[in-house]
Amino acid sequence: MPQELRVALLACTGLLGGVIRELLSALPDVDVVGDLPNAPAGEFSSQVHRLRPDVIVWRLDDDEMLADHPEFFGAEHTSTVLAIQGDGDSGALWRLRPQRARLGPLDPAALAAAIRSVAGR
Repeated sequence: MPQELRVALLACTGLLGGVIRELLSALPDVDVVGDLPNAPAGEFSSQVHRLRPDVIVWRLDDDEMLADHPEFFGAEHTSTVLAIQGDGDSGALWRLRPQRARLGPLDPAALAAAIRSVAGR
């Protein structure tokens, strides 16, 4: 049986954050390992290294800043960041040393598929 996909939520607040949390909690192959508030860069980086998630779902106004912070992706354990902008009207997938792939509009099925695709499931 495949291991559960470890997902950490960052700044997933409000109505959209609740929808994301509920969706991921209902997926049998996903383990939400952390629900983190938005934090300064150094604190965020240490939390990610402690939790060691496979995927970080991060609600951002602008995901362009991720390109300037390779430390967010970890050196020892690489995380993927799925950035959700606005009210979920668009998203982007960042992998390894920042590499962005636009996802377009996200609905619950597209969000679940993007998270699973990270682990090749």
